[in-house]
Amino acid sequence: MLNEFDYNKFIKELKSYGEEDYRIFSLKIINTNYKVIGVRTKYLEQIARKLKNINIDYFYNVVTFTYYEEVLILGFIIASIKDNNKRKDYFNKFIKKVDNWAICDMTINRFKLKEDILDDYLPYIKKLALDEHEFTCRSAYVFLLNYYVKDRYLDDIFYLIRTNTNNAYYVKMAISWLLSYIYLLDKSKTLNFIRNDVKDIFIYNKSIAKIRESLRVSREEKDYLKSLMKKKSKNL
Repeated sequence: MLNEFDYNKFIKELKSYGEEDYRIFSLKIINTNYKVIGVRTKYLEQIARKLKNINIDYFYNVVTFTYYEEVLILGFIIASIKDNNKRKDYFNKFIKKVDNWAICDMTINRFKLKEDILDDYLPYIKKLALDEHEFTCRSAYVFLLNYYVKDRYLDDIFYLIRTNTNNAYYVKMAISWLLSYIYLLDKSKTLNFIRNDVKDIFIYNKSIAKIRESLRVSREEKDYLKSLMKKKSKNL
């Protein structure tokens, strides 16, 4: 596979799946410096499956990080690595190249962490949460949202949110989404945490807003939650 791989043919194949309408749509929801071809995810997954046995070091060095789609395919290939230590090592290198929520989130979604390795992954995730890079830090909260919304991890989640110092927009959005998910797990404990421990007014209000969007929240709850929204200080 190593000798057969032709980068130019790879990009040509990607472009053959490109749809202008989908490219325009993608640009509206993805803020990225990468060029966007407009390839639907199902085709990217097909290509990634064909390349899953490629020499990962070779492929990483061949990818020019020009197109959004080639970076996403690289993320899919890394997510499919069976050896967890090897996968984490490649993810550490890869995530630094990520500049948008879509690549970050879709790559992590494909890690498909199983129950028996969650405890082993948690220290790694806590380390990601300390990183200054926006999407490395965001990745920690996306991992938590995807795999750790469980009673036994609530205290770990609350601790990471409480001690977060990364004020990047996409980090705060991920935290807000996470809080909206764990609210459905433990409404009383989560609401108490939001009211007493969430000091960032954006995260506070956005979390409540996301909770209120849920179909699993009653009209009475939504009205009450709305009353808890804070007004932004004129001095901020």
